[in-house]
Amino acid sequence: MEKRTKGKLTVNYRHYCFNLWFQFFEEFNLWLNELTNLLHILRSGWTNHQRHVVQFYEKLGNQKAVAEVLRITQQAVSDALRQAHWKELKRVETMIDGVLKKYGSNK
Repeated sequence: MEKRTKGKLTVNYRHYCFNLWFQFFEEFNLWLNELTNLLHILRSGWTNHQRHVVQFYEKLGNQKAVAEVLRITQQAVSDALRQAHWKELKRVETMIDGVLKKYGSNK
């Protein structure tokens, strides 16, 4: 790596910086893909009951309303969300969405 010359970056230094950023984003992309795959794997392990509860909860945003629609108790809704690890998965999903909105190509 060459030093700066009179306040201007040399071509080699620019090339080094570009390669460094490229490697970072390549690794970041791999990390993001693996995290997305992990979310898919975890969701694929849900029971039909958990899937229905999560779908209605995401639409209605209220456990009591979901319980009324599915004709189950609010506690059953809470248990299904907990067993599906919905809160944790949603937090990661929201983080991924935020990163894609901030750094994605579809700005």
